[in-house]
Amino acid sequence: MRLISQDGIYDLPYDMTILTRDGGQIIAGVIGEETEVVMAKYSYEEDAVQELKRLHQNYGLMITPAFKFSCTVRIKPLDEA
Repeated sequence: MRLISQDGIYDLPYDMTILTRDGGQIIAGVIGEETEVVMAKYSYEEDAVQELKRLHQNYGLMITPAFKFSCTVRIKPLDEA
């Protein structure tokens, strides 16, 4: 399976990629490479957690040959900004 970033710029092989989450960001590193790329950014940490769960579900079911990180974003209320 391939992992495609929100903006479509990055297309990485799932089986050679290490994903980490830093707050609302999902960051990918390719095994054997020193650079990391931001695959997705979300306003809420919970959205990033849910997106990783969706990725794992898709991988387990092998629904599609590629997984594109969702651009769905909730808007933070002004009092949380």
